[in-house]
Amino acid sequence: MKQVDMYVPRENVSEVTAVLTKHEVAGISIGEVKGKGKTPHEPVPEMVRMYHYGKKVAPEFVTRVHLSTVIPDLKVKPIIDDLLKLKPMRGMVFVRDILEAYDLQSKDVGDAAIS
Repeated sequence: MKQVDMYVPRENVSEVTAVLTKHEVAGISIGEVKGKGKTPHEPVPEMVRMYHYGKKVAPEFVTRVHLSTVIPDLKVKPIIDDLLKLKPMRGMVFVRDILEAYDLQSKDVGDAAIS
């Protein structure tokens, strides 16, 4: 099993979830996070006390959507391949090993717990 963490702009969330749905991913966690990476940030209008001024500033941190899921090993490569085909797409994907999974309600273990 693998845990796949994806950080994408809000406008790409529907495309990413469509890829995960296509591959019958059972569960997805979604949340908004702020972060800073290697991609330069686009300047936005400066806001001071609820008023916009003509000056534009590049924010130090930008908002991204964090999607996380746990999937069987065999699904990782096809999902990553489909994500790479999306245009235009920005973001990052991290894949890490999950040693064990337990479904406390059904008592399933391993791949059965995440299906």
